Amino acid sequence: MNEHDKNFLINMSPFLIVALVMFFMMVAFETKAKEIIGYTEHGIAVTKEDLQVRNISVRSIRGYSIQNNNVIRVRTARKQEYDIELYFCSGLQFAGKIVFVPWGGFTTIGKGDKVIPIIFGRPNRDTCIIKSITLVADVG
Repeated sequence: MNEHDKNFLINMSPFLIVALVMFFMMVAFETKAKEIIGYTEHGIAVTKEDLQVRNISVRSIRGYSIQNNNVIRVRTARKQEYDIELYFCSGLQFAGKIVFVPWGGFTTIGKGDKVIPIIFGRPNRDTCIIKSITLVADVG
C-alpha cells in the first residue's frame, strides 16, 4: 500500500464509518417488527395498521361492549365490529351508557373525537379522547 492510499483511507475513514452506520439504520428501519394479528388465506401477514379505519358513522352504531379501561368494541348495522382505543379514560368500566361527541357536529367519529361515559346517570367530568379505530377481523 503506497502513501497516497494510506492517506486516503485515514482521511475517508470517518465518512466510511458514518455510511456504514447509516446503512445499518436503514436496514433496521425496514425490518422493524410490526404487530402481526394474523394471516390471510394466501399467507399474507395482516398487521394492526392494515385494519385501521379513519372514521365510522355514529348512526350505524347498534351496540357496544367495554373491553377494558381503554377499549370499547362497537357493533354496526352491517354487523361489523370495531375496537375504539381511547387515551386514558377514567371511570369507563363503571359507565352505564356512553355518548360519542363528533368534532364539529359531524355524523362520523374518528381519531381525536370525544367519548363521554355516563356514570350513575351523570356525565363523567373527564372526557375520553379516541386514539384509534380498528376493524375487528376474523383472521386465522
